[in-house]
Amino acid sequence: MGQSEQRVCAGCGTRLARDNPDTRCSVCQRREVARWMPTGAASGRSDSSHAALGSTARHPNRTLRTIRESERQQSREEFACDLNKRARELGENVSCEARLVARWEDGDVRNPRPVYRRILAAEIGRPYEQLGFTKTDHGAPRVIEFTTSHQNGTSKYSRLDEVGAEISFVLDPEPARSNLPSVDLLEQTIELRAVEAVDSAPLPMIDRLSEDLSFFRRMFDESRISDHERLMQCGALASALLAEELMIVGQSARSRTWSQMAVRFATEAKDDSTRSLVGALGARRPLYFGDVSETLTLARGAGAVAPRGQVSSVLAPLVEALAAAQAGDSEAGMCALSEARDNLDSLSDQQQRNDVFGLPPRRFFFYESRVLLDVGKLDSAWRSQDEALDLYPNSTAGDVAMLQLDRARLLIKKNNIEDGCLHAADVLVAIPDEQRAKIFYNRAWKVYASVPRASRSLPEVTELREVLAALPRTGTTD
Repeated sequence: MGQSEQRVCAGCGTRLARDNPDTRCSVCQRREVARWMPTGAASGRSDSSHAALGSTARHPNRTLRTIRESERQQSREEFACDLNKRARELGENVSCEARLVARWEDGDVRNPRPVYRRILAAEIGRPYEQLGFTKTDHGAPRVIEFTTSHQNGTSKYSRLDEVGAEISFVLDPEPARSNLPSVDLLEQTIELRAVEAVDSAPLPMIDRLSEDLSFFRRMFDESRISDHERLMQCGALASALLAEELMIVGQSARSRTWSQMAVRFATEAKDDSTRSLVGALGARRPLYFGDVSETLTLARGAGAVAPRGQVSSVLAPLVEALAAAQAGDSEAGMCALSEARDNLDSLSDQQQRNDVFGLPPRRFFFYESRVLLDVGKLDSAWRSQDEALDLYPNSTAGDVAMLQLDRARLLIKKNNIEDGCLHAADVLVAIPDEQRAKIFYNRAWKVYASVPRASRSLPEVTELREVLAALPRTGTTD
């Protein structure tokens, strides 16, 4: 098929992206998947954020559809046309299309914007409350509830700050101590936390890790141990896990503090593998809440001491590639990505385990796709995203949400702006309440910022903007 020939979606008639091999746009594909998918579950990966995140049930608006089909005997196009006429009569500067009507009826939009509520009520001649929509808005109220709870973070994190102050003393030189059997238990606990953190909500993980570190402090306080380096390694890994969770919820300053503590513990443990690993993990924070130049410095420092065959020998150049690509240095980004690819084969199956300290193939594709997206290799980025999404289970909300938001940005870069914005809005709605965190909203703002200014009046762009309206654009909740 020649490049000049335009293909349109068989479902809604919108223009398809050149690289879309399907006969339908991603929005219609999501609707089709949702028709047969069991609520809250998915058998296989799809481009639907609802399916991928496995969280938000769709509630079709049968009342509105019955009014349109049975009472008015209109197609969606005809109904949208009448709504546009009514909007002009009311002096409302909005546009309604058949696709928006379909989203209302299919339950993709559970509560339209106030302007559409007025138009619908005026055109149909009934109060909005009788038109079959649910009472819960899918955007701002849920977001406000989340951000409010974290803006009251002084008391929430005060105990965590106390724990940090309490355990920092163990980094001072200590004499040899007697053996303490509990070190085994602490190591097992940290291994468990590294697995739990993949799928668990961040706030409960912060509470668990705070308790673990309190126990870590008491081990030094109550006993004298000879296995100092082993315990230092435990402290490094536990601190790195805590820094990770704090980063997710937007506690950037605290995340940085614990990341630095992790490096100090690892240095005290005299273990280059652990030091480079926690260093590479901590280098990601400035990508989301800071300056990418700091990420470049931290990632290169971690890579310099990373032993070949260890996770950090791949993760450090991957993070460096992300920072370089985000900074606009495509050549440096691809060079670092090439180094990460070369080192990937040296990892054992154990090092590719699915926990925070492992690097399974799906997470490699996750990072790779973002590098390729930022350097403008869109087709390759799309394939890497597909590779990653095929490997992620539906229970892994965090990485999947970030991948889907990157997919939305990729659609926009391919000039499929409407689908990209709708996809991003759907992803935000589908994130489970307990998993909602600032890192996702910052990423969603980046999706919105990628829309050309000339296209920001499109209804789909406006819808994404309104979902994000109650969210802080920048800054942290420290």
